[in-house]
Parts: sequence; C-alpha cells; structure tokens
Amino acid sequence: SDKLTQELANLPIFELKLNSLGAFYFPRSQNARVVWVDLEGETEILQRIYQRTLIATKNFGVDPDRSTFKPHLTLGRCQKWLKPNDFERINEAISQTLIRPLRFSVSKIALSKVDLTRKGQFMLN
Repeated sequence: SDKLTQELANLPIFELKLNSLGAFYFPRSQNARVVWVDLEGETEILQRIYQRTLIATKNFGVDPDRSTFKPHLTLGRCQKWLKPNDFERINEAISQTLIRPLRFSVSKIALSKVDLTRKGQFMLN
C-alpha cells in the first residue's frame, strides 16, 4: 500500500465534470440505495486508481467489488428502514433533478475506508 500511497501523491492534476444525478438500485430492488453524481472528463485516471486500489487491497484480504466501476461522487445512501413512499419520493426527485455541469480540477486524492453497519456508515481514515 506504500506503493499506492506514493502513486496517489504523484498523480498529475486532472479535470473532471459533474454530469448527471443517478442512483444505484441493488439487486431485486426498485428503490434507490446510493444517490450519486456521474463524472465525465479524465475518468481514465480514476479507473487506473480503482484498478491499483483493487491490487493493493487484495493483499489485505479485501474482497473486490464485483460490479463494473463507474466514476461518480456519492451524495448519500438510503437506509433500508425507509418507508415505500420515502423511496418513491427519492426516486422521483432523482428523475426530476438536473445537475448544472461543473468542471473542476483534481489535485489530490485521499483514500478512506467506509464501514457499513445497521446503524449507518462510518468513515475511517
């Protein structure tokens, strides 16, 4: 992981753009579980970081995510205990919300660990 840390420290500055609002709908669910903003721009750098992170964390016994990597910024997670009409309102808001395209430069990336528990999520650095 020292190699990954050094690689992240030596990244060139790159450009991204906020694109559109979306959600991940997990298997057998019509309810949004993760709300995110899609990213465009130099996303191949994010793809490379993702691949290198998978390689680095494999040595620590971390199971890789089996889904296809999609560059995004997570805005929030929807708890399972929400009522059906809450999910309906969230799904409707996602479909009706337009994101103003915003370009920005990325000069630093920091990795952190997120533990998902029944009480919510906790970020550990």
